[in-house]
Amino acid sequence: MTTKMLAEIREQPEVLGGLLDEEWGTVLAAARDLRSRGFRSVMLAARGTSDNAALYAKYLFEVTLGVPAALASPSAFTLYEGEMNLDGVLVIGISQSGESKDVLEVVRKSK
Repeated sequence: MTTKMLAEIREQPEVLGGLLDEEWGTVLAAARDLRSRGFRSVMLAARGTSDNAALYAKYLFEVTLGVPAALASPSAFTLYEGEMNLDGVLVIGISQSGESKDVLEVVRKSK
């Protein structure tokens, strides 16, 4: 690990704290909007390092909205071609590149 990477990692709590201080009102407004849509649960699809963001998002959905959230198993959609009843489920794909094929497939199949 480089010195620069280590410095960036150490800055994360302060950066996140500042972001939340500045944007907490936006977060609460988004939570109100989402809550009004009446979904019963959230499914988050991610791979690799985006799994960390999905895990944090899971916590936020459960704490902020009081809605159960889970991480998807993308291979259930892609490799095993599973059909799932996603009525009333908010499905969110998280990808750093926006090109993660399995995450995109989860979102596509959830329409």
